[in-house]
Amino acid sequence: MGLFDKFKKKQNDQDYRKLNEEEYYIAKPNFYEHNNEIVGICTLTEGVLTLLQKELNYAVNEKKIENYKLAIFSMTDDKVIAHLDYDKAIKVLENNAQANSDNYILVELNLEELRKLIDECNGEL
Repeated sequence: MGLFDKFKKKQNDQDYRKLNEEEYYIAKPNFYEHNNEIVGICTLTEGVLTLLQKELNYAVNEKKIENYKLAIFSMTDDKVIAHLDYDKAIKVLENNAQANSDNYILVELNLEELRKLIDECNGEL
């Protein structure tokens, strides 16, 4: 029984099944120093079913991290195509989530959907 068995992926209008942890990527932040600030970065990759935390609350060297980004990786372009404000991206992604709980969302987006996410987070839609 996986830790996130409460998530269910819709197969069609009538059929649901439980997901196992092996079926999705759990995005955890990596931490980097940029302009004397520590930034936490999670990655959302094109075509990869990904579990994202709705809220990130980490500390490095007892200092709370205030700046989180969501890196958008395109498999088609083979590169990171955007760095988005994490909180803003999560709010947009909640509408596209395959599953949604109090603390997590489960999403899988194609390149077109990723570009739409970037546009929405940058206020272009």
